[in-house]
Amino acid sequence: MPRSWLATLLDDWASFDTAAFQARLDGLTHREAFVDGQLIHLVHVAGQGPDPLPLLLTHGWPGSFCEYLDLIPLLADPAAHGGDPADAFTVVVPSPAGVRLFQPAAAGRPHPGEGRRPVAPADDRGPGVPAVRRARQ
Repeated sequence: MPRSWLATLLDDWASFDTAAFQARLDGLTHREAFVDGQLIHLVHVAGQGPDPLPLLLTHGWPGSFCEYLDLIPLLADPAAHGGDPADAFTVVVPSPAGVRLFQPAAAGRPHPGEGRRPVAPADDRGPGVPAVRRARQ
């Protein structure tokens, strides 16, 4: 590994504004919902338009909802970014089961990245949608 690359990386880490990043995270609405007996974390941002459509954004492990921090405001409030308010979405971004700061995966369930079974295959997301809708209320 080139020493200059490592020096640049360390400079980036040293100058990272953790307080500003924490403020961005704190500005989001964080909720929890039970899906198939598993407590999950989700981010919920209400759309700012006449009739926002619900939009479920998913990510895999080891990713996080933070991957969408720049995209969420554009989708939820397009008018604030030069778009049409009629294009607004209510955005829901669930974290994979077991990806929480204080709650382990339910007994018998793998933690993300363990085993060969995906944590949330696409065909298993359907039953969770009503739970996410209930979390909106």
